Amino acid sequence: MQYINIHKELLAKGLNDTTILYYLILLSHFNATTKQCNPSQGCIEENFGLSKITQQTALNELQSLNFISKESSYLTSNQYTLLVKPKKKTEAIKLPFFIFNQLKTGKITYQNLIVYLKLQLLKPKKLIDTNYEKLLLSFDYSINHFTAQIKQLEKLNLITKVKLKKYQFSIVIN
Repeated sequence: MQYINIHKELLAKGLNDTTILYYLILLSHFNATTKQCNPSQGCIEENFGLSKITQQTALNELQSLNFISKESSYLTSNQYTLLVKPKKKTEAIKLPFFIFNQLKTGKITYQNLIVYLKLQLLKPKKLIDTNYEKLLLSFDYSINHFTAQIKQLEKLNLITKVKLKKYQFSIVIN
C-alpha cells in the first residue's frame, strides 16, 4: 500500500485546514525518484477546487514557516521543494494514498481528511474514554461541525466510535 508521509509538525502548528490541504496536495505530487514536486496551479484548482489566490495564500504561509520553497517558471510548472520531511517513523502520520484520492471523487471532503489526520496526531489515551468537549480542545471547530465530521468518518469506515456511557466514547482509527 502506498502512503503519503505527513510530518506531525505540520498538523501541530495550528495552520488552517486549507493550508494543510495545499501541503497535502504538494506531497501527493512529490516524486521520490526525481525529488521533484511541480503541479501547476491550474491542475490544483481543477482537481481540488483551490483557487489560485487561495493557493498563493497557503504557499506564503508555508514558505514563511520554512515548510516549502518555490522556484517560479514561466515555461513549465512551478518547482516546489518540500523542506520538512519526517526523519523517523514517529515523526510521521501515514495517510494511505487511496484515502487521499477520494478527495477527487468527492467521497471524502478535505475537512474529513484533516479531522482524520488530527485525530491520529492525538495521543491514543486522549481517544479513549473521551467526549466531544474534551476532543474539541484539540480542534478549532464548532461542536456541530466536529460531530458531523466524526459521523462522516464513521460512515467512511475510517474510524470506529465505541460508546461507553451516555456522553463518553472511545475512537479507534481503522
